[in-house]
Amino acid sequence: MFSPLLEKVSVQLGIAFTLGHLLYMLTMWIIAAMAEIRVLEVSIFVGADRGILRAKSTIPAVVYNWFPSSTHLKISGFVPEDPEEVMQEYDFRAKPMWVRLMVILFPLLVLMIAGSVLIHLSGGSSVGQTMSLYLQANFFLISMEESAVLWQQILEEPMFQMGFMFLFLGASNILTNVGKIFYQVFGPTSWIQVLFSFSSLTVMIGLFRFASMHFSLLGLVCFYGACMGTGFIGFIGSIFMKSILPNPAPIHQEFPNT
Repeated sequence: MFSPLLEKVSVQLGIAFTLGHLLYMLTMWIIAAMAEIRVLEVSIFVGADRGILRAKSTIPAVVYNWFPSSTHLKISGFVPEDPEEVMQEYDFRAKPMWVRLMVILFPLLVLMIAGSVLIHLSGGSSVGQTMSLYLQANFFLISMEESAVLWQQILEEPMFQMGFMFLFLGASNILTNVGKIFYQVFGPTSWIQVLFSFSSLTVMIGLFRFASMHFSLLGLVCFYGACMGTGFIGFIGSIFMKSILPNPAPIHQEFPNT
């Protein structure tokens, strides 16, 4: 049955989910620009290679896709595509380790700080209480009913809801990004990356349980529509951002005629 409250919450969650991903991507993009790392592509969501919309008149190309699961920056030299390729000074792997760690970890820190501030300003449960309740419910240490105060705040408090989503996205991606650090330090260790990525999925169980108890098919449609609408605004904003953020150009060597 149609529930105006739940459909409104679905839209709010879709907006918060996408804004969290956009904040993460924008922070990483700014850090890459400050570190003079070349960004090749900015992807709003995932899906087909060409995307629904694609602005590629200049590098980086900006892509708007159809599946709202994440945002992504394709950074030059993050993954070596050709073992014989000469590393350029603007490549990710050419930068000091502390710079690479900043690019990988600092966006998560910004997301978690923003989420913590929003939760605090909402006047609801503290950040510690929020995370404790969620993790206990996520790993079946308490029932969903015993953590009802958390879910009620998500349903009724938009600021708390957005703060929770930011904090959740930041915390849940820590393990995935630790896997990326292993790659940078130890080289191709795909099984470790897969292990850390799988581990990060385990902290999403609580949200899936919450969604299965409260949301209908119409709610999912509202969530998807809110994600896509917010993502489109992010797509337009990214086209503007690439016009103002510096992006190192390839170095063309000229050889004298012989």
